[in-house]
Amino acid sequence: LGDATRPADSFLVDETRLGFDNIADAQTISPVRAEQYMLGAEKLAKQAKAGAPCAATGDAACAGQLIRELGEKAYRRPLNEAESTRLLGVFQTGSAGGSFEHGVELVVQAMLVSPAFLFRVEEGQPVPVTPDLLRPTSWEMASRLSYLLVGSLTDAEQVRAARQDLLTTREQVRAQAERLLAAPRAKANVEHLHTQWLGLDEIDPVRIKKDASLFPQFNAEFVLLARQETEAFLEDIFWNAKDGAKALFTGSHSFMNAKLAAFYGVAGPSTDTFVRVELDPARRSGLLTQAGILARYAHARQTAPILRGKFVREQLLCTILPPPPPNVDVKPKEPTPDSSTRERVNAHVADPSCSGCHQMLDPIGLGFEHYDAMGAWRDQDGGKPVDATGIVNGVTFSAPFNGVPELAAQLAASAEAQACITKQWFRFAYGREETALDANVLASLQAGLKASGGDLKELLLSLTQSDAFMYRGPKVEAP
Repeated sequence: LGDATRPADSFLVDETRLGFDNIADAQTISPVRAEQYMLGAEKLAKQAKAGAPCAATGDAACAGQLIRELGEKAYRRPLNEAESTRLLGVFQTGSAGGSFEHGVELVVQAMLVSPAFLFRVEEGQPVPVTPDLLRPTSWEMASRLSYLLVGSLTDAEQVRAARQDLLTTREQVRAQAERLLAAPRAKANVEHLHTQWLGLDEIDPVRIKKDASLFPQFNAEFVLLARQETEAFLEDIFWNAKDGAKALFTGSHSFMNAKLAAFYGVAGPSTDTFVRVELDPARRSGLLTQAGILARYAHARQTAPILRGKFVREQLLCTILPPPPPNVDVKPKEPTPDSSTRERVNAHVADPSCSGCHQMLDPIGLGFEHYDAMGAWRDQDGGKPVDATGIVNGVTFSAPFNGVPELAAQLAASAEAQACITKQWFRFAYGREETALDANVLASLQAGLKASGGDLKELLLSLTQSDAFMYRGPKVEAP
């Protein structure tokens, strides 16, 4: 509509599941959300009244043209005859009691609260050689590609391909996917994926607090810079690294300005501009040693091995952890000058009701003990040399490690971490949780990721080539 007021910014946030805000099963339309949609549609419609080139004629033919053209954009497909007739009736009702512009206003309102606009509806069409199997139409495939790769409406080239029914083969879909991934809009959508998967929106001054007497360097600016560092790092490994799924863990570089370089104690830039900086791989290795992640998964006065271990388990190994037993005290013991975090954690989990889960978390999180609650390197804790040994229990690569760089190397080489990366991207790409029927698709995607050397761009393109993307299940009639 050419409107830049962005009314949806004030809508209720979408429900999340598995960390993502596009899982279809979690999306609901509450009365409040429906009212927000209606009010937003009314506001936009008032500002879009004069949008018809033929408005001067003020006739039904012009209204019909507008309905067809705007409807194709809003519904991401041509309108069928019943839809056109119904919307033309809306126009006639509005124009009879007022003017051509009022009729157009009511049409725009109706379109913007229509299920065809608010939902991505797929009817599918039979596959010639397998009639009981359906595949998306070219129009539906254009939407699948567009929302996966750029998170928004189809563009003119996709519309052209859909009109000519040129989005039915894997080759055609791959060509469009490559084109869309090269578009500027794709950058923001990939960043959105990273933000949700890795919880980057929680690297926020509102969520992260530190005791000023222990961490005088800490402030809101530090948190924002740390998040910017992680975002720049992830952007780099996705777009530039051919081994991004490994570099995520083992990359010995990052991006920072003068203030972050001073925090890390490295020779870096002397200005506020972020630049690439090479780091000591014995101390800094990929995502897991960046200040934003380390500070987020730490307490105000001390580190939090349980939280850091939980992040690795859930986000990077896709482990489903049970909630803590009821009435369990989860408050960390206060640090003392003569006790280390390891000693306090070991005492805390001596309770048999806690030990089962904590054996999955603590031996990982304690490997982070060289990094304080802000993410700065330390050699001493509680007056003792830091013990950063650990192990990832219950996985095929389970072996002792000493410090995060060794843990990161284990993760980078592990089938479990690669499978989790594949699974997280699957969930984002398809807007649903995987099922047992997806085992072959996931195995194929993981094999492709391994064959590519860990190329994340290739993984995203491969998601457009799977049976799960190219086809859909048979239509289920409502009882």
